[in-house]
Amino acid sequence: MLNSYSKQNINIDNTLNINACSGGIYKTYPKTFMCRFHLQSKLANSLLGPDPRYNFSTNEYDSKWKQVVILQMVICGDMEVMAEIITREDFDKILKDEEENKKC
Repeated sequence: MLNSYSKQNINIDNTLNINACSGGIYKTYPKTFMCRFHLQSKLANSLLGPDPRYNFSTNEYDSKWKQVVILQMVICGDMEVMAEIITREDFDKILKDEEENKKC
């Protein structure tokens, strides 16, 4: 998919980059997971708030909330979205590893 546009017959500095979605969502890292939720749900409030968290427990009485980062989202219905999510710990590790690789 094309993600840049450049007008012809105008100087080369006039380039517009567009971050466009192709209508799909793809898993980008092995430690991420996909989650579908309604934008007015309690889950949306915890994921999209100032301190994004996700409960990894399957038992409602045993909460295992962890900080998370949403890598990408796509609309998949009326007020429904699908998001690729990773824990903050794994995200920070990926960033650290990538910065160390740049130094080499």
